[in-house]
Amino acid sequence: MSKTKDFLNDFSKTLASKLESTKGKWDCIFKRGSMPTNASTNKRYRGINWLMLNYETEQKEYSKPIFSSYKQWASLKGQVKKGSKGTPIVFYRPIMQPSKIDPSKEVNAGCILNYSKVFNIDPAGRNLDKSHLGTIPA
Repeated sequence: MSKTKDFLNDFSKTLASKLESTKGKWDCIFKRGSMPTNASTNKRYRGINWLMLNYETEQKEYSKPIFSSYKQWASLKGQVKKGSKGTPIVFYRPIMQPSKIDPSKEVNAGCILNYSKVFNIDPAGRNLDKSHLGTIPA
């Protein structure tokens, strides 16, 4: 099994055990109204990434749901604390191949499920110029 599928399976098991521990009584396991956002692109995370990052924000009691990859924090002059563990996010990467009709053009032949790790602003915010973070939607 791929690492990406392992991350998704681990997360689904974590959610299932959390829901089972409530003994049939539903309790919200993430912050309401929280919108995990990428600090570099100012885009909100969606889908399963939204759920995973919201859950992580709640569990680790982060002050803000702002995340970015190690390289993105470096480009923003941030420094991830040594020993910090990132949160995996998943995305699809297109597979391009030459068109059978017109070989000079490339067409999408499918997608591959990939993962990356992102870090919250709390362990990555050292030395960070936070002036642009005001433009991130709440």
